[in-house]
Amino acid sequence: MSSTHLDAVTSDGAQPLTLTDRMPAAWKLSGATTGVVAVLGAVFFFTSWLPLSHTDVFGHLSYGRLIWQSKAIPATEPFMPLAEGMPLIDTAWLTQLLQYGLYKQWDYSALRFLQALCVTGCFALLSRRLFQRTASPGFVLLGMASFALVAWVQLSIVRPQTLAMLCFLALLALLTVPRWKTWHWFVLPAVMALWANLHGSFLVGGLVLTCMVAGRVIDVCRRSGGYALLKDRPLRRLALMWELGIAATCFNPYGAWLYAEVLPFSQNMNLDALPEWAALQFRSGLGQASAIMALGLCAAYRWSPRRVTSAEVLCLVSLGVLALWSQRMLVWWAPVASLCLVTHLHAAWRVRHARVALPEGHTIWTFLSLLLVWVFFALTPFGMRVVNGTKDKRPVNAATPVMAVNWLKANPPKGQVFNIMEWGDYLVWAGPPGVKVFATSHAHLIPADVWRHYMQVIEQKGDWQLTLDKYGVNTVLLDKYEREALVDSLRDADDKWTPAYEDGMSIVFERKVAKAGDAKAPATPAAAH
Repeated sequence: MSSTHLDAVTSDGAQPLTLTDRMPAAWKLSGATTGVVAVLGAVFFFTSWLPLSHTDVFGHLSYGRLIWQSKAIPATEPFMPLAEGMPLIDTAWLTQLLQYGLYKQWDYSALRFLQALCVTGCFALLSRRLFQRTASPGFVLLGMASFALVAWVQLSIVRPQTLAMLCFLALLALLTVPRWKTWHWFVLPAVMALWANLHGSFLVGGLVLTCMVAGRVIDVCRRSGGYALLKDRPLRRLALMWELGIAATCFNPYGAWLYAEVLPFSQNMNLDALPEWAALQFRSGLGQASAIMALGLCAAYRWSPRRVTSAEVLCLVSLGVLALWSQRMLVWWAPVASLCLVTHLHAAWRVRHARVALPEGHTIWTFLSLLLVWVFFALTPFGMRVVNGTKDKRPVNAATPVMAVNWLKANPPKGQVFNIMEWGDYLVWAGPPGVKVFATSHAHLIPADVWRHYMQVIEQKGDWQLTLDKYGVNTVLLDKYEREALVDSLRDADDKWTPAYEDGMSIVFERKVAKAGDAKAPATPAAAH
């Protein structure tokens, strides 16, 4: 225990005053750890200033508002009249309720704060696990950078998936922890139960648990020929964790039936038209980042003297195949790949270099870390809202049709509206009450015929103008730059359509003679996500 002596002596000649450092050694941080804290703080600060996307978050806010007001989860799609009667399995109901509650209490800044907190938590969990394996701040930063290289595009979007990512990283940390403790038995099923109510991707957690059990079985069989399977203590623990984790996911409003509804989600044909659900293309930025990560993994495994477990191979391969099939799944492969990459690169580095001893912790570094945490928080939109009462002035991105939707709210459209899918969420959230949107980002809930007609109009194929007549569309809301050809076609049809509102980004067309539609979507079963 260190002491600091003061030079001053009391007037009566007593001994010098002494300041004693009583902070526990476990709480004392090193300068290197404070550096990692600074990097995490920078991630938090940057993420908290990212504007809200015009999709996803506003759709989920609308669901959260409905659940908050009705105190019940809707059983069918409530916002798209053309999808009336479509069964809704709301796997993200808890996230939607949380987001709306935060917005209602604070404003949009609370949503950005929640997003930054989740993203930073993902990086913190990964860095903690990397530090346990390498004890090297440099390799920890390498792992964080490789994770960001592949996953940042999806992590930067405010959506329920970000909360699911936090659950995924927590599960990964528990499954790879150096020493299993009693309280882990309670945390793992709690994480899986929470995940099943936050987002439909909890199936990924079940896949990872299955890979861990199967990998352990393979390793034991390779060493003992299968005779030691029943006696292997780690295998029994993993098998019990698998059972607890899968059972915990049934604690949701739908019970075990949730699996039957979520599993067919990927087979929904409407998703084929959405770029983020398409197969991974190596000509894209995400594809090139993934290729760099894959090449790094090949080099790390080639040089590493560390034993390769079957579980990590199964996790990498299974999640990698899912990422190739759909780039939306890339976000789950990224942390596993980063963990394996840094672990084996560090093992290869250790062959030629001695372990570098970390400096001892000191109280000053702990206080400096706490100061950094406070500074990064206070400079965020939510921090300024809490500390100074400053309102968030620019919460949404430039692609959000704020002015056009405000005009529609002041001039409520009559009858069916045709809108681009990307703006449907914000139109439901901020537009006139009861507005009849054509499509939202929840494309999987749109009946196949309606979706085919939507794409027909967007791509101007066949009798697309007759399709607008059939659905009784009297108002059209479009992005002037992304749908320039469609905008030009409607301008040319000046005998039917006239621009009623226009700004630098959006345009609203109104039919000169209002028309009632005769099309009604069939209510066919569909799974929600």
